[in-house]
Amino acid sequence: MTAEIVSVGAWAAFDRILALEGEVEDGATVSVMSHPPHEEVFFGDCSINVAAAAAALGAGAALATVVGEDFETSGYRDHLEALGVDLRGVVIHPGATSGWNLNISTPGGLSFCISHRDASRFQDSYTVPGEVVTEAQWLVVTEAQWLVVSESFGRYTLDAARLAHSAGVPVVLNGMVGSAGPMAPDFLDVASLLVINRAEMGALAEMVGPDHGPLRRVITEGSRGAQVIDGERQWRIEAVAPRRVADPTGAGDAFTAATVVGLSSGLALPDAARLGSAAASFVVEEVGCQTNLPTLEALENRLEGRL
Repeated sequence: MTAEIVSVGAWAAFDRILALEGEVEDGATVSVMSHPPHEEVFFGDCSINVAAAAAALGAGAALATVVGEDFETSGYRDHLEALGVDLRGVVIHPGATSGWNLNISTPGGLSFCISHRDASRFQDSYTVPGEVVTEAQWLVVTEAQWLVVSESFGRYTLDAARLAHSAGVPVVLNGMVGSAGPMAPDFLDVASLLVINRAEMGALAEMVGPDHGPLRRVITEGSRGAQVIDGERQWRIEAVAPRRVADPTGAGDAFTAATVVGLSSGLALPDAARLGSAAASFVVEEVGCQTNLPTLEALENRLEGRL
């Protein structure tokens, strides 16, 4: 299989969604709202979300990541295979779990994530593709049309980005590349496109300067839309309105996936970002990153000829 989009990176793979009844203050006790149900566990992780969303849109998607043994027993593998994601690049780290995230939000709009990573902490012990991946997976990575890199930004993901770059495969950085620390410039040097939210972009600019990195950037701003930059040209992209907002978790990953699917199909960057905004509008309508993944037809219908 030659994938159009390969998604690389490892973080905690399962989500619990906590909506608090009040704001968080030092020493305070805050109750959890009954909806969304805090006991329910959802499939997550940025790189897996990107691969799943791309596959739901009909793209050939492959995944390279490090997970724990519960990736099999939880049904996550079956879920992704049903979507059509190529999982030959998935490594199960023995004796570990896939980890979990607590995605927490408050009525005032504060949101944050607490993660127990477990298996993904060992991602830099492996190589993409290297000794962990079969020769066929080399073809998946090097012959892909696009490589999307998500957290954790470390040696594992940097090696994959460099491999893709040397093979002429465009590299997309998804999200908090500033967390790479001293390696952040190395990621930026091989990137063709940066998709990042405004806060992450501000932190990255303070670290490496505003001009370091690819000339093509999409800076997302939630319900305020996105700023699209292609060299000296800039556009403002309006957010596509959802039917309702149940949970913002995973919206950014769906945005990235659909944007890259659009680019892969020949759309210009502003139109690809509009496709991304439409994808995000579906994901926020239900609780969980992969609960309401749209098809390409659904995106086109919601955009109503705006491409």
